[in-house]
Amino acid sequence: MRRGLTFCDLSTFYTPTGGGIRTYHDAKLNWFSAQRLHRYVLIYPARHYSMEQISSAVTIVTACGASVGAGYRLPVDIARIRSVVRDLRPDVLETGDPWFSGPLGLWFKHKGYVRGMVASFFHGDPLRTYVDPWVARARVPAVRRRLGDRAGRWFFRVQRMYDLTLASSAQAEQALRTQGVRNVARVPFGVDSLFLDAGRARSSTSGPRRPIRLLYAGRLQLDKGFDLLLATIQDLLRRPDVTLSIAGRGPLVADIARIQHPRLTYLGYVADRPALGRIYLRHDVLLAPGPHETFGLAALEALASGMVVVGPRAGGTGELLRQLESPCVFEPGDRVSWLAAVDDAIDGDHRRRTLDGRRLASSYGPWHDAVAREVETYCKYLSRFTT
Repeated sequence: MRRGLTFCDLSTFYTPTGGGIRTYHDAKLNWFSAQRLHRYVLIYPARHYSMEQISSAVTIVTACGASVGAGYRLPVDIARIRSVVRDLRPDVLETGDPWFSGPLGLWFKHKGYVRGMVASFFHGDPLRTYVDPWVARARVPAVRRRLGDRAGRWFFRVQRMYDLTLASSAQAEQALRTQGVRNVARVPFGVDSLFLDAGRARSSTSGPRRPIRLLYAGRLQLDKGFDLLLATIQDLLRRPDVTLSIAGRGPLVADIARIQHPRLTYLGYVADRPALGRIYLRHDVLLAPGPHETFGLAALEALASGMVVVGPRAGGTGELLRQLESPCVFEPGDRVSWLAAVDDAIDGDHRRRTLDGRRLASSYGPWHDAVAREVETYCKYLSRFTT
């Protein structure tokens, strides 16, 4: 009989009002709560320390963190986190970023606080998302190159120190292996059943609705490609048969307020997942302009709900859309290519693309199965050293 394991996630980017990271961890909270073999503890920075046991197998711990805006915090009470991990002595300590939780996890293992392994889940591209914009501020090209090279070398040097790195897509896995990260396992995300239900509820026999309703749902910031959307809103709404809704919040929210158009609607941040599912059901096309996604969770959820997705030929979103028969893709950051892809999504065969997208999304299965695959991946890896 398999021994029960203790899993601990140390997540800097989890927040109850977050996006994809919240979806991922909430799926794990639900999965572990529904079983009795393993124990699961989620640790993330918040305003105050707290410890809440939400089931016999699941505990949530918050440690004091300093606000960095948009609901996110950086851990400050390292001593508290260290104490929790030391007492827990997890079999699997999973980290989610290379700047804070990753080095902390590796330090905890060095100190003997981790019984088994320290892992990293590569579900973001921090070099493209955070380092490149920072490096670009340097005025001298030689300085930019030197800073970029050093940041890349440091990042992958740390990445090679983990016992195991999980990658959410084949593109992310290949990028890691190219840089000498050997212990990599690909564990794709799942789909929330509410989006699969929305897809079934959407009529597959009706023709395209008019007006065509475009939707952007995500963080309003540069790494999500929102600047491209902002720059082309008037172009997107040049057609009288098109409306545009924007859901989310972030640094660029003030830019939306300055745009006045009768067919533009700002929905704000949508915290409730069922409410988001209903929003998806009311719209026809999801605009996903961000080139740095390593998986493209929002795109997968939109496909599951029967929407047509417009995304870049890059990152996890591009990899996902390439699995479709007739994807609506554009060259990252290219205004002309972007608008052409949106027009294609508006004027193309909605019924055929809806069925194709739902087929692809269904092949990933629900989150329950995705978390089970991840847990099994960890168990198999640990068994190599315990048998």
